[in-house]
Amino acid sequence: MNHPARTVPEFVAWVKSRPDRASFGTAAAGSQPHFFGVMIGRAIGVDMVHVPYKGATPLVTDLAGGQIPAGISALSDLLELHRAGKLRIIATSGAQRSPLLPTVSTFKEQGFASIEGTGWLAFYAPAGTPKAVIDEWSKAIAKPSALPTWRKN
Repeated sequence: MNHPARTVPEFVAWVKSRPDRASFGTAAAGSQPHFFGVMIGRAIGVDMVHVPYKGATPLVTDLAGGQIPAGISALSDLLELHRAGKLRIIATSGAQRSPLLPTVSTFKEQGFASIEGTGWLAFYAPAGTPKAVIDEWSKAIAKPSALPTWRKN
């Protein structure tokens, strides 16, 4: 991890001094992280170039290897490498700090109030999936989501 930025303002200063490196990667074009990158670019007044990857794994690999200066992804994609010191998460997008990473401030806390958002997950099945199968999946999904550790995070 050789990027000097430790905060969003430091990243802004870095990218403004190197407009040729003003790029960010995401796991997919048209995804929520892609639009967050566009929002960040607008908020800081820099035309950030989006680099779409085919999933989080290649994005995280290039981030850790220094092939791309910034990336936007789900916290779960980056958390372990951040904890291992291989990546640096400089902000989270929630209204409040993540309980998984309480030492990292939000964009809002760092002076970027317009950059806020959260994600959600959904489970889909093809039309016509038998009700018995849907009921089994629903039970399986409900079990971990009812655990206190799941609810806390």
